[in-house]
Amino acid sequence: MISRKDIRPFAEAIYSTISKSALRQFARDTKFVQRKGKLKPEDFLVLCSLSADSVSDESLHELCGTLSLQSKTSLSKQALDSRFNDNATAFLKEIFFQLLSKQDWFVAPIDENRMFSRIRIMDATSFQLPDHLTNYLGTNGSGVKVQLEYEWYQGRFLHTSVHHGKASDRKAALDVEPSLRPEDLCLRDLGYYSAENLKKIDKQGASYISRIPTNTKLWLWDTHRGWLPVDPMQDAENISPGETVDYGFIRVVITHEPA
Repeated sequence: MISRKDIRPFAEAIYSTISKSALRQFARDTKFVQRKGKLKPEDFLVLCSLSADSVSDESLHELCGTLSLQSKTSLSKQALDSRFNDNATAFLKEIFFQLLSKQDWFVAPIDENRMFSRIRIMDATSFQLPDHLTNYLGTNGSGVKVQLEYEWYQGRFLHTSVHHGKASDRKAALDVEPSLRPEDLCLRDLGYYSAENLKKIDKQGASYISRIPTNTKLWLWDTHRGWLPVDPMQDAENISPGETVDYGFIRVVITHEPA
């Protein structure tokens, strides 16, 4: 569970963009709030978006405990359960789109001497759905995966898409290839690794930072001995903390890459 101290900066960032009075009005407009009650809409928002690793994985008892700890609101399991309805969905969607429309407010200072024109961070989140939603196949029943790409300098979302829960991250990387520009830097985790995708990023004059899978072999050219295998893990044992090794031009060979 995230501590109350850790949540405060995130909550304050939301309230600096959408005031509590405006947030409560959205709750009334979406009929999430129809009469005065114990549960404030801002506390429900924090509960669903900041307080837990995954609301769907926690019991009502745990969520009530989190709510009591974070906002001093005492609510029964039955009362909290009744609030997870279509109106709550409409309220959370409205807040998301309101924040999305105001993303220009989150502009980071731009260094004129920066190495890259854009830093593109791509990641995905997955969660289960009710079993009757069979159009979205998950790893265990029904599930959905949301892909999101964020640009660091301007604080803008570049890409968002919804897929079934088993959709490949590698294939999702193909969706953003048309928007690549020279001097972009792409940051992604190992799930997006694809030799073909990295070639296309390089062809566009962009750069990337990625871990490499275990089935990847690296080779370094030596003018006297030809191509020699490189083992970064072994080389790391011989350098001091903070020291780096620049291999220059290397050849990357993937022994097997799944389709």
